[in-house]
Amino acid sequence: HINKIGDESTSALQFAFGFLRVGTSDLCPINQATIVTQKQDIPLTVTAENRFLVPKERAL
Repeated sequence: HINKIGDESTSALQFAFGFLRVGTSDLCPINQATIVTQKQDIPLTVTAENRFLVPKERAL
């Protein structure tokens, strides 16, 4: 929960997820990421390193 982090460093947090391809153990690239809620879909920007920033919003 990013809401539990209450300082300015929250915007510097990056999350990296890795998925292995079955049979080859190669990492699958992540081209896009979206937070899906009941009220809205929030697209996230994915960097070349397969990382993305999660916004800190009360709606989440």
